[in-house]
Amino acid sequence: MHGRWWLLCLFVAIPATALADEDPSAPTSTEILLASSEERGAAVSGGPAIPPPKPEERDENRAPQYRAWGYFNRPINGQPARLGFVKQEFSTPIPLWICDTDILAASVLVRNFHFQSGAQLPEIGSRFPKDLWDIRLGLNYFHTFDNGWKFGLMPRLGSPSDKPFASIREMNLGATSFLRMPAERDGDFWTVSLSYFPNSQLAFPLPGGTYEWNPSDRLKIGLGLPFSFTWKPTDEVRFDFNYTPLTLVTARASWNPKPVWKLYTGFDWDNEGYFLAGRADRRDLFFFYEKRLCVGTRIDLGERCAVDFSGGYAFDREFGSGRSPINFTSNQVKIESGAFISGWLLAFF
Repeated sequence: MHGRWWLLCLFVAIPATALADEDPSAPTSTEILLASSEERGAAVSGGPAIPPPKPEERDENRAPQYRAWGYFNRPINGQPARLGFVKQEFSTPIPLWICDTDILAASVLVRNFHFQSGAQLPEIGSRFPKDLWDIRLGLNYFHTFDNGWKFGLMPRLGSPSDKPFASIREMNLGATSFLRMPAERDGDFWTVSLSYFPNSQLAFPLPGGTYEWNPSDRLKIGLGLPFSFTWKPTDEVRFDFNYTPLTLVTARASWNPKPVWKLYTGFDWDNEGYFLAGRADRRDLFFFYEKRLCVGTRIDLGERCAVDFSGGYAFDREFGSGRSPINFTSNQVKIESGAFISGWLLAFF
């Protein structure tokens, strides 16, 4: 990892976390509902004319942010080699146009894996990629109808690959759309969605349907697929759970004793898909698959900035090629379980 470590150490030196590595191409029901709410306008517009959001109103999915993860070298099963890596990610929303009924914003995400390993890809006998990149450009459009219905369309163009934008074979074009409708019970909503991204676990248009049940200010449940659950038994304690098919899971328990300080612990089940340049079958993806246990803390530095630090244990980790991460057909590289550390810097506008 060598030269890349200074980027990680910069954020390890001060308190800084990574929560789940949520894939923007497969938003949870909670994210969809947040994205389509009236409050979205203030979150997107930003600028000095907008007062800073209160801590409880901050939406980390909509904040400019930089994350870094460090995974220590661990043995590879079946090979006399070890693998460690640094993962970095920068993302930001870019407001374009806002009015009473419509919001249009762009988004940018750049993600990088930098590996240090002598591992081989078994089927083709070549060295493990030195880098993996995921570069995405997106648009987010939201419209509120007079009857209270809300519509959203979020197309994405990117290149998740070891050689991004090398050819059209390494490019990824997909979109998510949703329609949110008030339910008969006051305060509840129905949401139907449709998503398609060629590098996802299910590489075909995936429908979704959720009933958002809001029995109180402290309990919100999205019943359906995707599924979400948020419960605040007290002002200081909060539990969150999100599930998106097939294996995207985020679970968090957090304690917020002071408005500017939070402790949390959680579990993530995560995967990512990349198009390796030069692959024989253009439909094959190079998947990363892992589970994580973490514990961390967040500290607000003023009204518009927060830093977060976490560490934990990663397990059931492997890379492999195939059309699905649950059915690898070649190039499986399994990494032994081990520790990781992570830093996260967010800016709220």
